[in-house]
Amino acid sequence: MKLSLQDLTFTRVALFVSLAVNIALAGYLASQWMMPRWRPLANVTPAQMLQLVTRILPAPEAGILREAYRAREPQINAQRTAFEQARARALEILAQPDLDVPALRAAIEEARQIRAKQGEVLIDLFVETASKLPPQTRQNMAARFQRR
Repeated sequence: MKLSLQDLTFTRVALFVSLAVNIALAGYLASQWMMPRWRPLANVTPAQMLQLVTRILPAPEAGILREAYRAREPQINAQRTAFEQARARALEILAQPDLDVPALRAAIEEARQIRAKQGEVLIDLFVETASKLPPQTRQNMAARFQRR
């Protein structure tokens, strides 16, 4: 069997395209493998957020944050429990065979208000801590979070 020039050209093009696709796929897989696995901040608990932030702070400043967190921890935990209970109530209403729309709306609104209060406490915690940090540490922290 004799191969024609056209057959050889087609084979070379097919091999080149196959190689290019394999290289692109390998690059994509490598980039996904190397990418850090970040959870959305909405799903991060206050304690997990504390761990994330204390990792980037120098030891003395991390201690300031931990101290401020410990002072508010009972309040943060109570709000987290209240939010989980409100969320469970909303899901319970949602699962009912006959949906009570006003009750569902009220339960979701209750959970939203609790979550907003949680956010306010965490903002106060962050602002209090930031006010005690040296300017260079705040600048480093801002630069680090901008890269994410």
